[in-house]
Amino acid sequence: MSHHSEEFDPEMTEHLLMVGNAESDETMEKLIAKFNQRISEDLKAEAKETPRPGPTGNFPHGKLTEKDKGEMFLSLTIKDNAVVLAFGKEVTWIGFTGNQAIDLGKALLKKGRSVNRTRAQEATNEKAV
Repeated sequence: MSHHSEEFDPEMTEHLLMVGNAESDETMEKLIAKFNQRISEDLKAEAKETPRPGPTGNFPHGKLTEKDKGEMFLSLTIKDNAVVLAFGKEVTWIGFTGNQAIDLGKALLKKGRSVNRTRAQEATNEKAV
């Protein structure tokens, strides 16, 4: 079973933007302030260049169909023991080159295995208690 959303999801958006940085009682403004204080100017410049999920408007491999909207960056993360693939907007289909499909498959396997290891470790810890 998988999870998905066709509507804007503030909780998932916040998670994708701030993976690993948040305690639940902190506001987004506090998180952003802490993040900006901790990183150097080089890291800030690099962060600005890191693509966010969503369309780029480029067509590096041409158009597959008349309705093709072009290249799209994806984000892959883990939230609450679920592998999350974020598109940045609603999509009805997405196409990949062969190598892109292989890379995505490998990335999904890696995240899936990580979730399974975490769940197995949690189960082991529960039994020990």
